[in-house]
Amino acid sequence: MSLIRSMNSSVAGRMDKGFFLFEASSNVSVISEIEEEFGKTNYGKVKFSENEMYWRGYLYRYWGYTYGKTSKQVYRIIKPTELRTLFFPYHSLDCSATIERILEAKEQDEEGFIEKGVAILRRLINQRKIS
Repeated sequence: MSLIRSMNSSVAGRMDKGFFLFEASSNVSVISEIEEEFGKTNYGKVKFSENEMYWRGYLYRYWGYTYGKTSKQVYRIIKPTELRTLFFPYHSLDCSATIERILEAKEQDEEGFIEKGVAILRRLINQRKIS
């Protein structure tokens, strides 16, 4: 199963909206639904272990729920191939610690976004005053 397909599926959309929490779905039914939506596939050169897939999926969901992001927004921040390199050093950490480290490494501190945005806005306003 491709993580790209699953992140763009109707299942991911329901997860993002919180509806999925009230469904009684098994792993098999979720995979079947995604395969119905996109068709079965066996493509891809990089194969991930079951533990890696579970960890990545759990981390993406946790990130989405706790930071109020959609699956697609989280996927844009960090791709599965990047997460693969972080599996061994981070898989035993708490999800929130893992996310903080990833954001810090990518210089995307959630709290720092507002401060950076305000600084940029002030520079632009000051440049207009000078011009």
